[in-house]
Amino acid sequence: MFNCILVFAQQSTVITGKILNQSGYEIPYAAIGVLNKNTGSTSTEDGAFYFRVPNNALEDTLTVSSLGFSTFSIKVNDFLKLPKKEIILEEKTTALSEFVVNSVAYYVKNALKELKSNTVSKNHQLNFCTEDGLLRTVYVVFLLNIILTLLTEGQVHIW
Repeated sequence: MFNCILVFAQQSTVITGKILNQSGYEIPYAAIGVLNKNTGSTSTEDGAFYFRVPNNALEDTLTVSSLGFSTFSIKVNDFLKLPKKEIILEEKTTALSEFVVNSVAYYVKNALKELKSNTVSKNHQLNFCTEDGLLRTVYVVFLLNIILTLLTEGQVHIW
């Protein structure tokens, strides 16, 4: 079994480096991988990444993407030849013509208003009225209250 591990290690290449923005700051949690392969990773909090690619993927394209930045692509072999293993992502601004921001209460209110029409089945509606169903409902309302309080006030006091 030890020989199998050595053979596998010899058939892959380590890809390691750092992802930065144009100002030199690290980009955390950027997606990095070989295009159209199941090989890749994400950068750490300090922009570093490490993963292995099979040697038959060295001619494939390495892509890096992160929210707010343009996708960067380079051949795996070309990346391995770089003296400094740093990838610089360019910021990308997306213009929105219009957007709507609603409060959490808006979504909860609408969900509760449509509760009857959104239930799974008639049996579910009937079970809602049983003692067990009522206890579950009270529990769910209690949890929703805690979540809404956390979102709006940042803290919850439970005695």
